[in-house]
Amino acid sequence: MLAKSILIVLLSFPASIAILGSVLALTPVAEEKTLPSLLMFFPLWIVIMSVSYLLPRKQTIALALISTAAVGGSVIFLTKHYGVAGI
Repeated sequence: MLAKSILIVLLSFPASIAILGSVLALTPVAEEKTLPSLLMFFPLWIVIMSVSYLLPRKQTIALALISTAAVGGSVIFLTKHYGVAGI
């Protein structure tokens, strides 16, 4: 149980950053709304950790969180690279 908890806490952090960053990169956000939207990181992190506890196996949790972080990071990179990012 301790290994599952450590796995979820450590891997849900980059997954939360990737999800929030890709949402901010894909939507046009005014500068005055950037900080409040970044403050949504902590509730999103808690939700991802809570949902991750519902998955039965550690391998499934690791695969889901790593793939979420990889896809979100790729979306952020590609939107910034091609100049279509909202921020």
